[in-house]
Amino acid sequence: MRFATCNGCTFAAADPANRTRNLTPVTARDTRAYYGHRLTLVNVDAQMRQARNNDRAAVYALGHYMGTIGDLSGMLAAGRGAGAPSPSSQAVDLLNMIRERYPDDVETIARAQKVVDETRGDEPALERTRTNLQPSTVVTAAADRRTLERAFLHARHSVDNLADVAAALSSAGSNVLADRIRTGLETARQLGLARISLVREFPIALVGYGFSRVHSDVRARLLPLDATRDTEQLPLIAVDADTEGLLVEADPVVLWHFCRANGWTPRWSTSEEPTPEQARAWVLDTSFSAVSTDAADAIRRVTHVWSHLLMHALAYHSSFSANSVGEYLLERAASTLIFVAKFNSFNLGALGALAEQHLQLWLTDAADAAASCVHDPVCLAERGGCHKCLAVAFGCERFNRGLDRGYLVGGGRLAIQEGFLYTAARLANR
Repeated sequence: MRFATCNGCTFAAADPANRTRNLTPVTARDTRAYYGHRLTLVNVDAQMRQARNNDRAAVYALGHYMGTIGDLSGMLAAGRGAGAPSPSSQAVDLLNMIRERYPDDVETIARAQKVVDETRGDEPALERTRTNLQPSTVVTAAADRRTLERAFLHARHSVDNLADVAAALSSAGSNVLADRIRTGLETARQLGLARISLVREFPIALVGYGFSRVHSDVRARLLPLDATRDTEQLPLIAVDADTEGLLVEADPVVLWHFCRANGWTPRWSTSEEPTPEQARAWVLDTSFSAVSTDAADAIRRVTHVWSHLLMHALAYHSSFSANSVGEYLLERAASTLIFVAKFNSFNLGALGALAEQHLQLWLTDAADAAASCVHDPVCLAERGGCHKCLAVAFGCERFNRGLDRGYLVGGGRLAIQEGFLYTAARLANR
């Protein structure tokens, strides 16, 4: 057995700090994982189910993520059978008259069109959403439960953007606490995170359907619970709870630049970079595309790696360990919701306290943990992640698959040219 210094390896060459690394022989711990396999669902009520069955629900959900739609009450009304409101006939007649008499007066026509749109409810915003997206994206999203569940959480007013929380605290005179949150949000921006929201009421239902991943290689498979002898149906075990969580969204503009820097997406056709609204539409079109691309993989993996880093960092700034929380991945919206995996009838607001008191430290520690692992250079260069830096025992929805720190810091087994964190820092300093 020999311990050697890593000088010319891929990891050392990609390290901007030019740190010395030792090649240390380790035993890769990947034992049998007899963990329950489950589905994590948002426990929606009858009104939510009615809204989901409406053909416009997906457009509302996508538009809310894009920012074209702010109020989701129209989605709930559509679920109750409400149709699209008709525009004011007088406003329409006025618009037609202006177009006929003054066809070259663009400004006046635009003002008249705005008056008409104000009488049409959410229809202009829905049309704008459809215009910015590929038609196939809307069709595919209509069958994607998590896209609609994200909208349902916001429609129930259970989600508070931390920027709004800081503003409310400042108005109430709690300036110190508000400034602490704003400092954390500025750190989030520098790390490539666009929004962080507190989900005060997260009604989840865990539905168990199998157990035991016996093998850790290509033979890995799910062993379902035995069917009952009488009915030959698969028994499902469900547990529901109202817990709390933090919804973290990656910045879509940073994601586009990250993919562009690595050659995974072409230049933007109309400008040097997309607007935030256009970037969010790009994330949706890329994620919902029927053909998987390198950009779609990058969006999913950046989201997943961030999720695990944040779960691990909780241990230093809260009463939770990585095994006390779970992840609810919204990868197609480049988002993850980290929730408390406690099935009680109440919650103590611990994650809310974390967001208010230690947001900056939590995010910084999570980002710093992406840079190194005790099993480097083997971990980053050959796997991308291991049980020491990314893997969690119970809370991962993907069985710790697809985790690669290289997407955040660059290099690694995929030889990524520029990591997401470096892209975020470059854009934050321009």
